[in-house]
Amino acid sequence: QMAFKIDAFLALSSAMMAEGDEGLPEADKSINTRCVEAAYAKRGGDGTPTLSDFYEILKAQPERESRDIALRYERYVSGPLSFFNCQSNVTFDERIVNVDLHELSSSMRVFGMLTALEAVHCISSGAGAGWPVVFENRAYMRAEEALFYLIEKDGKSLLYAHDTDEFTPADMEFLAGRRIDLISMDCTNGVLQANYVGHMGCADNLRMRDKLLKSGAADMHTVFVANHFSHNGLVPIEELERRLPGFIIAWDGLTVEI
Repeated sequence: QMAFKIDAFLALSSAMMAEGDEGLPEADKSINTRCVEAAYAKRGGDGTPTLSDFYEILKAQPERESRDIALRYERYVSGPLSFFNCQSNVTFDERIVNVDLHELSSSMRVFGMLTALEAVHCISSGAGAGWPVVFENRAYMRAEEALFYLIEKDGKSLLYAHDTDEFTPADMEFLAGRRIDLISMDCTNGVLQANYVGHMGCADNLRMRDKLLKSGAADMHTVFVANHFSHNGLVPIEELERRLPGFIIAWDGLTVEI
């Protein structure tokens, strides 16, 4: 779990650097990692640290780079942008929770989005969560932390794997033997034999279904859905149904009961 916390802070720092078209230097990554670990250690089991906890530890670091990092965070710790520097009063007890970032300024939206994702990460362990969510790294997305989702409740499970290429060996090892009830897969490419990564098409969906069945991640009762289509896929729904036997071809408003 600490690795997730560190990744979240690195993502925030990277977003700040991106405002000036800069990348996050390796020294900054090391300092951020050290300070996040220290902030959680200082809190112990007494809740989640705030940006103030991180900021104070950051200012005490000996490196010159620490002062630069602290300056980038300063506007989020005090002043008009400090509304994220507090314990959240948002709960995830309801079946559906809408996180609306519409009124945030464009400069704050990335910060708000990352904060919201981190809050969902915090409930993924199931503590106090009505819908435990397990995150898997999206296949072959290396520029940032990208995820797809395994959602479990009341003995039922849904794998929501959109915006992803074929699953990595690590993904397959994680999913093996889970017997998932419904698997919704990216089919952006349709009939195209694309040479880029990040999406799947009909042939990939069929191949992934075979792998999931062989690994025990799925069985004869698993519902497979092809989803996340694009006009670039070049075929209407009737052709998709022909090319993907045994799949439900998703449409707007589709409801599936498992």
